[in-house]
Amino acid sequence: MWVRYVRRLSILFFLSCATFAAFPVAPPWLAAKQGYIAPLQRITARAWSHMGIKSVSKVFDRGTAITNPYAAMPSLHAACALLVVLFFFPYMPKWLRVISLALPASMALCLVYFGEHYVADILAGWLYVGVSCWLASKWERHRPSSV
Repeated sequence: MWVRYVRRLSILFFLSCATFAAFPVAPPWLAAKQGYIAPLQRITARAWSHMGIKSVSKVFDRGTAITNPYAAMPSLHAACALLVVLFFFPYMPKWLRVISLALPASMALCLVYFGEHYVADILAGWLYVGVSCWLASKWERHRPSSV
């Protein structure tokens, strides 16, 4: 099962990184900072500071200096939250399946509310999960020994 999960995750990351390189998109907070959209407060790092955990806020601020700020499309945060749920979906009791969908839904809500992603980024991330799962399943059907 680990190999099957990592296969899906690897395909997801590969497709996403290819998109980041071919189609760089600024997240809402950066677009607002550069004046392309209405002013927007990036509250993600500020929340840590308000909770009295200033060291995490500083690490967050330093981390954004060395990462690619134009890697918003698709949202890997939203994609990974959905991938985990979908991968384990068949193994969950039916009552837990509906509850488990709260993870990707709440992740999506937070990402938009915090100004980290547009709704389109999230939908694209979810679409990439579907494509990754489809490609991995197709590979596994044609190469059973590689599962």
